[in-house]
Parts: sequence; C-alpha cells; structure tokens
Amino acid sequence: MRIGPISLFTLVAVVCLAVMSVLVVTTSRAMYTMAQLQASSTTDGYAAESAAQEFLSGVDAALASSHAGGKSAAISAVGSALPSLESKAQAEGVTTSAETTTDGITATFSTSEGRKLEVVLSVGDDARYKISKWKLTAEQNDDGTGETLWSGTSN
Repeated sequence: MRIGPISLFTLVAVVCLAVMSVLVVTTSRAMYTMAQLQASSTTDGYAAESAAQEFLSGVDAALASSHAGGKSAAISAVGSALPSLESKAQAEGVTTSAETTTDGITATFSTSEGRKLEVVLSVGDDARYKISKWKLTAEQNDDGTGETLWSGTSN
C-alpha cells in the first residue's frame, strides 16, 4: 500500500487535531477550577466586608449616643457595646474579634477559608471615628496536599 501526499497530510492533520482537542479539554478544566477558587475567594472577601460594615453601623450608633462626652467617653461607650457589636457582626463563616485601645477600636473579621479583614478606627476628640486601616489579606496555606509532580526515584 502506498501513502500519497494527500493521505499523509490528512494523517498529520488528524493527529494535530487530536492533540489540540486534548489540550483544549485540559486547559478548560484548569480554567474552570481557577474560576471556582476565585469565586470562593471573592465570596469570602464579601462576607468579611459585610460583617465589617455591620460592625461599623453599630460603632456609629454607640458613638452617636456618647457624642457629647468626648473621646474617652466615646471609646468607653463602644467598649461596653463591643460584645453585642461582635455578635451582631457575625456572618456565616466569619468570626469577629474587637477591642478598644486608647486611640480607638481595632477589629478583625476572619473567614473559614483564611481571608482576614483588619479594621482600625481612630476616634477623635469630637467622638467621631476615622478609618485608619481597612486591609483584606489571605492566609497562605501550604499544607503540602497538592499534586505530586514526581513520585519516582532518582538514579
């Protein structure tokens, strides 16, 4: 049997198309996985942001009730309201911890997936707050459960 140039070209084209289809499927699966991870990360970030906004609304209310007392009265009013503010700001999968300092309030909102929002509020003499820090970070989780690239022995 003789293979002509058209048959040889067709064979090469079919092999190239098969390789390309395998690459497309592999790439699309990887892109889908990355999209799912990004969606999960974004959802966690929004949950922490939502809990922080809920916390800030409670801080606003506590500061408004002690507006005439000055900075120390405002911070003590927020300090006495912190347990209820923390429980009010609890969102699904978000833990809240807050404390008062001599200058204001520090709060941390942590998600179950390792996202952490740190909020620092500075309280002025007029019993109003200013957001000094609003930082969302992600905890690196290198537990070694990833794919094994080489399981053989080296010579």
